[in-house]
Amino acid sequence: MDENELRLLSTEERRKYYFEKNYRYDANLYYRYSGTVNSKFTKEAHKSELIFYYHKIEKGLSLKNIRPFFGVNAVDYLIDSLYQYVEKYGFDHIAGIAYGNIKKYFDFHKNLDDNGLLLPLKDKFNKLIGTKVDINIISERDYGINIIKKSDVQIENNFKELCFSRHTIRQFTEENVELETIYKAVEIAQTTPSVCNRQASRIHIIEDKKIMEDALRFQNGNTGFENDINKLLVVTSELNDFKTSNERNQPYIDGGMYAMTLIYALHSLGLGTCPLNLALDSDLDMELKKEIDIPENQVLIMMIALGHIPEKLPVAASKKLAIEEVVRVVN
Repeated sequence: MDENELRLLSTEERRKYYFEKNYRYDANLYYRYSGTVNSKFTKEAHKSELIFYYHKIEKGLSLKNIRPFFGVNAVDYLIDSLYQYVEKYGFDHIAGIAYGNIKKYFDFHKNLDDNGLLLPLKDKFNKLIGTKVDINIISERDYGINIIKKSDVQIENNFKELCFSRHTIRQFTEENVELETIYKAVEIAQTTPSVCNRQASRIHIIEDKKIMEDALRFQNGNTGFENDINKLLVVTSELNDFKTSNERNQPYIDGGMYAMTLIYALHSLGLGTCPLNLALDSDLDMELKKEIDIPENQVLIMMIALGHIPEKLPVAASKKLAIEEVVRVVN
């Protein structure tokens, strides 16, 4: 529908048109690039499938009461998928983790009487994968389970203090933010939970002021401080990492969780951040991706403006809702 035709519509008809147009755009992207139709159509999608299935083994081995022969069909499928992956792309780190998890699965069962249940699987595994691996490329801590102590989890820090000290910053100094500092924050953000540990979040760092200016034109919340932003991050989610229509919302859930961890990480390193939404019309979504060379198969989550914080500055009060307004106890 062109502009002339749109002008003839009522306000309600225009809203309906844009609603349907934008949802069709999102649905089409997800259908084309997720694993809904073909779980192995790209290396990224195939890698995600390996992670999905080998994480089933990790989860099973981490339970208090491990059920013998748990996930045997999943292990069978993983062996075939791993073989196909290695044939296409070689034996890389992800393949190594899949291999190691399968070995851990067999190791757990070696002292159990399986009545020959696992023998065909072991034979297939050794035949298809056994001669194609270099297990030395990965650390044993990267697969299976790791034993930790309560004291490892309950470290003495004050997360409440970290959260309450964070504010959205809209004034930055001229001091340059080193990429190394951002990399440290991203390393922290990599601890963010994701569906089946698929880690679909991606970070695009914009340093060039002209490119930053062009990108910020697509975002309507940076007026008045856009020229002071030192670095601009764009958080995206890789659609190849998701499967079936049931996961259609997961790119945004995982991406949002990752973005929040990244914001806290940047704050912990002394940097100021301003989250900038990317709730865009589908046409603008496509234009922005082209402008900053983001692949079509990644969905935009948000921008994060960042820089060093002045010694003194005003911030919005941003009073939060009372606990009783957001909590419901189900009995």
